[in-house]
Amino acid sequence: ALIGVLYFAGIIGGTLAIVLLIVAGIFILTSFVGFCPLYFPLGISTKGRKSKA
Repeated sequence: ALIGVLYFAGIIGGTLAIVLLIVAGIFILTSFVGFCPLYFPLGISTKGRKSKA
């Protein structure tokens, strides 16, 4: 949210601002969805393993 405010207020601009807005958008989307899009291509899983008792 802070990056968006700084961008639209004209305090930051250029390529850096666009990159920061994209990264912030990905973080916000990830928090709503509950799944990081980088997990699949990197083969990362945060699921707990089921124990065979």
